[in-house]
Order: sequence, then structure tokens, then C-alpha cells
Amino acid sequence: AAGRPVTEVPEGKGLFSFAMNLVQDDDYHGLLELARCGRADVLGRKHRCGFAMTLMPEGSAATTLPTALRVHGGSMLHYAVCIGTFRAAAALLIINPSLLHDTCKVCVGSNGGKEQTWDALELAHVFCELYSGNDSDDEIRSMREMYEKCYRILELGLMLPKKMPFLNLPTVEERVAAAGPFAERAMGKLIEAADRVSGGRSSSI
Repeated sequence: AAGRPVTEVPEGKGLFSFAMNLVQDDDYHGLLELARCGRADVLGRKHRCGFAMTLMPEGSAATTLPTALRVHGGSMLHYAVCIGTFRAAAALLIINPSLLHDTCKVCVGSNGGKEQTWDALELAHVFCELYSGNDSDDEIRSMREMYEKCYRILELGLMLPKKMPFLNLPTVEERVAAAGPFAERAMGKLIEAADRVSGGRSSSI
């Protein structure tokens, strides 16, 4: 995805909304630029968001899953995973790997339900299930494959962080420089590392 045109970065509360828009736009380059100009803190664990979404795409075979999901106190990584902006998720991991260990409160079902505590890996698992079982629909199959790759990356980052490219470097500046400006290259390196450890398929899915 192309980055957005050069624009003035807002201050205060507007900065959080600006960063959320970058996540919505799947703007890997824009998020890295935000970190380069010293604004990585807005992408950190202290800044929280809430959102709700339906869970049943047309043609999905996952009929046993709830039809709605509400997230409270989520990080931007939780948001990126749920809306399927995988380039943004990669950028967020590069900028702030500690987001892997962050949790949010989740209620499933359209009529509420018991609140549960999930991390990004558990959210990704739900979407792997959601997009499973329908190989006749190219779009659903493509989304399932992307969520399975996302799951393996998150799993490796949690279990064996030293085997992750970029993420094991000590500073934001070093991680951003090592990952580089091209989302597909950075994502490819993360997927390659996850596949190398898992054998191409996570046994946890």
C-alpha cells in the first residue's frame, strides 16, 4: 500500500487519532515515519482504544463462532489484527515489540457476555477460525492465509523472540533501520522466520 502524502503531524489528542488512521490505512511507511520523528510513544502500551465489529463474513464456514466482538482497552496492535491491516501490524511490532505481551478485554456475542482477557495471538486465532473451511472463495482463503501467517509471527514473537528479525534489536531506531522502508520485504522476513521455526504451519492453530 502506498503511504500518505506529506502532512503535518498533529499534537496532543489529535496525534492518537492520526496514528489510528495510519493503522486503518495499513500504512507501514507512515507508522515507521512516526517513530523516526520521535512519536513512537503514541503507538505504545499506554494508549488504548475500543472498538466493536461483526465476525461473520459472507461465505464463511465458521458457523459456531459468535457474530460480534467488542474490545475494550486494546492496543493499536489488537486493532490492526482485528481489522486485518497486516502491514500496519508488522510496523507496530517493529516499533514496539512489547505489544506482543499486551492484553485487552474482549466480549463476544451481540448481547454482551463474560469479559475475557486476550492478547493479539488469541485475537488472531479467532480470525484464523473465522476464515477457515471455505476454499472455494478466493477472498476468504486469502484472508485465512494472511491470518495464519500473522498467527505464526505473533506466536514466534511470544515464544522465541530472539529468533525474530528486527524485533530483537534493543532500540526503536535500530529496529526501524533494520526493517527498512518496504513493507513487503519486512513482512517477508518475519514470515520466513516464523515458517522456519514452525515448519510452515503452526501446530497451535
